[in-house]
Amino acid sequence: MRVTPKADNLEQLLGECERNYQRLAQLAPGLAQVAAPAPARSVRGVAGMVSLRVLERGPYTTLVELSESGPVAWLPGPRMRIRVSHDARVAEVVSYQGETRFGPRYPHPYPNRGMIRRDEKLQLNRLLGEWLRLCLARGYRFQHEELVTD
Repeated sequence: MRVTPKADNLEQLLGECERNYQRLAQLAPGLAQVAAPAPARSVRGVAGMVSLRVLERGPYTTLVELSESGPVAWLPGPRMRIRVSHDARVAEVVSYQGETRFGPRYPHPYPNRGMIRRDEKLQLNRLLGEWLRLCLARGYRFQHEELVTD
């Protein structure tokens, strides 16, 4: 059975991706100019360290990996790969903690064997938005010169 996304979920997803692009631009200004592959850049704060690594760069898109390590080693922080479309001004999660396949909607009721929510893709992008807001609130910022210069 093929399941297609509902229009309201698509609107919500695009809205969240647009806001995530704006937040990511505040966290890492100059991201569109970074060559790829680029070494990981990190910024340390009171609650841990956030790292950003540019994996791929195209004429209009950038694939970045964003991760956070907290003050305790036994509790791993989030790690996401984000496709940033500079022309459309959207940032969308394409990988979370190593998982890469996220459909727009799933037909199976929750809870299910994979513990996948029906709107998993939207939920992951909301998580990215909350994480970026938290990073900005904690004062994490990558300096433009650090990102663009090798």
